[in-house]
Amino acid sequence: MGILAYPRLPMYWRTSIAPNKISALMTRDRFLTLRNALNVVESDTPLPGTDNPLWKVQPMIDKIKDGSRKQERAPGFYSIDVKMIPYRCRCALRQVVMNKLRPTGLKNFMLYDLMLDFEIYKRTKMMFSGKEGSLGLGPSIIFHLAKSVPSGSCVYHDWCLTTIPLLKKCIIMVFTALG
Repeated sequence: MGILAYPRLPMYWRTSIAPNKISALMTRDRFLTLRNALNVVESDTPLPGTDNPLWKVQPMIDKIKDGSRKQERAPGFYSIDVKMIPYRCRCALRQVVMNKLRPTGLKNFMLYDLMLDFEIYKRTKMMFSGKEGSLGLGPSIIFHLAKSVPSGSCVYHDWCLTTIPLLKKCIIMVFTALG
């Protein structure tokens, strides 16, 4: 829930460890009721021609992206990693990635020092078009998320996203990539 990160949601309302500001505003059951009743779009049918499987929550995803992209960036060290958004219901985008704390959910590629940018995996062959898309999924994710990284920065990324053409291309570009 923002900056204060407990591993489980009920911990925000435990009297021994919870900050009084959260538990004083609303009860846990009220929060869960509001969270479960949250609607982002008005209709239950997608617009014609929409092939985005996340169309119902896309307005919220866009707002979160806009807020994270407004954060200040300085040359330094950044990381790109795969984080799972926990989700167990039926969804075509649901993935299982073993060796993760929560292995079942939506795969989310993140650029972070704090969360600076992200892209949710949508199972398309080429999520991004252009020159970087021809290198494959891993490099296209890295180039897409590293667009906003200042020149002279170092970008660390997961070994599963690393390819030799990616490293050659990063030598030409203005940032260093380590994977």
